[in-house]
Amino acid sequence: MEIFKFNILPMEDIERREAFKEAVNNCPLCGTGLKFEHEVDFLYNTVTEDCRCAECAMKIRTETYDLQ
Repeated sequence: MEIFKFNILPMEDIERREAFKEAVNNCPLCGTGLKFEHEVDFLYNTVTEDCRCAECAMKIRTETYDLQ
């Protein structure tokens, strides 16, 4: 009978995940944290996400997602 089972990830997987999180959440130019703003449009059932760098004042990306 198995009481405890731990699924421990290899360090390379952890480092790869951390690098991905840093690339998504930090400015590619200066490296500071990004500011995300969301606007919900209930008429079209979408969410618009604007991503800007607070330090450089540069607009990084705008994504539109569908609500289900």
